[in-house]
Amino acid sequence: MNDEALQYSNRAIAIANANPDAGYPIIAAQAKLSAMVQLGQVEAAKEELKKLLDRPEAQASDDQLSELNSTAAQIARSQGDIPAAIAYLSEALRHSEIVGDLHAIPDFQSELSDLYRLTGNLSQAEALARRSTESAQAGGYIPQIPKLLNILAQIQVSREEYGEADRTYDRAATIQDVMIGNADSALGKTALIKGVGDLYEKHFGLIAEHGGDPTKAFSVVEQARGRVMTDLLMSGDKTSSESLITERNLARLRLQLSNDAFFGTFAAVRAKRIGSYVDIRASSVLMGEPGEVTRGERGLQLDDSLSCHAGDFMP
Repeated sequence: MNDEALQYSNRAIAIANANPDAGYPIIAAQAKLSAMVQLGQVEAAKEELKKLLDRPEAQASDDQLSELNSTAAQIARSQGDIPAAIAYLSEALRHSEIVGDLHAIPDFQSELSDLYRLTGNLSQAEALARRSTESAQAGGYIPQIPKLLNILAQIQVSREEYGEADRTYDRAATIQDVMIGNADSALGKTALIKGVGDLYEKHFGLIAEHGGDPTKAFSVVEQARGRVMTDLLMSGDKTSSESLITERNLARLRLQLSNDAFFGTFAAVRAKRIGSYVDIRASSVLMGEPGEVTRGERGLQLDDSLSCHAGDFMP
C-alpha cells in the first residue's frame, strides 16, 4: 500500500514539474514523505524534507512552510524525537498565524499541547489547549470544539484539577448535544453520537474515580442516551431488539450504581459500559429494525428532563 502511495506521489510530482503553471504539488510531496517514513526510509525522508524546506518557492510561502513543518513534526514524533517535533510544530503554527489559517491554527495548538504533555510540561500544555478551543471558536469551527475540550479536560485531570475538568467536560457535552439536535439527518446524528463516546466515557471515569457523586454520574449516563431517545420519540423512528438489550444493560448499571455501598464498586462499572452503549445505541438509530417502540415500552418520562426507571427494563 505504501509502495503504491509512493509511486502515485512521484507520478503527481513529475506531472506538476512538467507543467510549471500548476504550481508545486505540496500535497503530493507530503504524501511522499509519509509513505517513505512508513516504508522505513526515515533518513531519506528527512533529506527529502530538508530539500523541500530549502526550496526558494517554499521559503517565500508561509502556507508551504506551515504544511512542511507540520509534516516534519509528524516524522520527528514518529521517531520519538519530541523536542524536534515541538520545534517544527511551533514553526508550523507561526506560519499559519501569519497567513491567518483559522482552520489549521487550533489543530496545531492542540497537537503542540499534546507534545508538551508528553514532556511533562502540563502548564504549557493546558495553556495551549485553552488557546486551541478559543481559536476554534473565534474561527467559527464549532464542530472542533468538543474534541479540543476533551483534550483540555484530560490535561486538567493530569494536573489534578478535577473540578475544572468536570466543568470542561460539561461544556463539551453541551456543545455536542446542541450539534446533535441541529443535525438534519439520521446519518449526521449517528456520526455525532458515535463521535462523543470517548467524551462521555472519560467524563464518567473522572466522576467515578475522583468525584464521588453518583447523582452526577447518572446525569452523564443519561446524557449519553437522552439526546438519542428524545430524537427517536419525536421522529417516530424504528429501533431494533438489540437496542432493547442495551437499554436493559443501562438500567442495570443505574440500579447497581444506586445500590453501591462503596465508591470503589461504583468506579468499577464506569467507562466501558458507557462507551459500548453510545456506539451500539447510535448504530441502532440508523440501522433500526421494524417495530416501533412506544414511550411506555421504553419506560421513559418526558417532562423537563429525560429519565428512565430501571425496574421497567429488568427481566
